[in-house]
Amino acid sequence: VMVISGSAVFLAAAFTLFQGASGTGNTQVSLLIEGSVLIIYLFSIWIFVYRFEFSLPLVWTAEYIYALLLGGISLLYLLKGKWHNKVV
Repeated sequence: VMVISGSAVFLAAAFTLFQGASGTGNTQVSLLIEGSVLIIYLFSIWIFVYRFEFSLPLVWTAEYIYALLLGGISLLYLLKGKWHNKVV
């Protein structure tokens, strides 16, 4: 519970940034962001479980990876992406 409670702060910010990126109207970029982050998230969980044999609370730290990647990539897209001239 402690791990998930801590990651909830990062997830709230990440979801807000992702919704901002989705709100630009470029659904292909939104799908690319979400899909790539989910692949990395699932791969990190697989590594944590099968390679490092982490305990369950440590496996849940993958939520931080998900939140930081989703928020970071969404923020980069909002700051540097070419969404300003996008016509919906």
